[in-house]
Amino acid sequence: METKSLVLGLSLAGFLGISQGAFALEVNEKLSLEANLTWVHQWLEKKKGDFKDKDRGSAVLDGRLSLKPTEVDEFSLRASFAKENGLKKVNPFVLSPNADDLRDDLHNINGRSRDHLQELWYARTFSLPGNFTLKGTLGIIDATAFIDENRFANDELTQFMNEALVNNPTANLVSYDYGVALELGKGPFSFKVLGMQSKTEFETEDLELRQRFHRKNYNYYASQVGYRWETTLGEGNLRVYGFTTNKKFPSFDEEPKKKALKGWGVTFDQDLIKERLGVFARVGFQSNKVQVDYKSMYS
Repeated sequence: METKSLVLGLSLAGFLGISQGAFALEVNEKLSLEANLTWVHQWLEKKKGDFKDKDRGSAVLDGRLSLKPTEVDEFSLRASFAKENGLKKVNPFVLSPNADDLRDDLHNINGRSRDHLQELWYARTFSLPGNFTLKGTLGIIDATAFIDENRFANDELTQFMNEALVNNPTANLVSYDYGVALELGKGPFSFKVLGMQSKTEFETEDLELRQRFHRKNYNYYASQVGYRWETTLGEGNLRVYGFTTNKKFPSFDEEPKKKALKGWGVTFDQDLIKERLGVFARVGFQSNKVQVDYKSMYS
């Protein structure tokens, strides 16, 4: 089987500046608004397997409002509105060919009875002795902004659409839920720690197992060390991360026990022609003592 895609993107709400193909409206020095309107239509064509050819479309309006009352303080709100689900409900793949958040993704987000609102956080940056900086972020956050970043494979709107290439699925990154993140930096070195709370997803027809494992609160913890360099080719980055959760997930035992998700990974990016061409690589591993789709993944 193969998936074919037609993607048209349109960015709205800009007057003053263009960044990476997106328009941004700067109301003043402290307040800015960004918005993107994206339409996607995909075709699922049968090569082998017991399913029919399908085609589906979706349209998404993403918006972010940022307020920076001082040079060290920032408030941010991000929301998204979508029409239709594309191929997400009919494709036979574990990973979606369109990683964007579509209609069903934006309703009752993470079982929190919250629609459309993806991020709402406050951040403050501190200057520390020895040329260190420390940034703290608190609120409804997205772990993909802190862990497993990659300059060439981290955005489903402007880079790769397929979920396998946006972030490493083995990292089990939590998006759009309550958490706190700390970022320590000095020169080319960075260190990040993150803690979030979310709810498990375990769909099964066994009512007893569903009651034990579905929509249960769990904690997610991750840390990452990074190094950035500059050469004649341009910028390069290497990041190594690890993560764990508390014991809220079912094992592969005949009588499932509660186990923790655990894993680690590496992400790399390097300019080959500055601002024109680059290369990236990712590897990730996780424990298979828990019911997971992948033990390892490389891209």
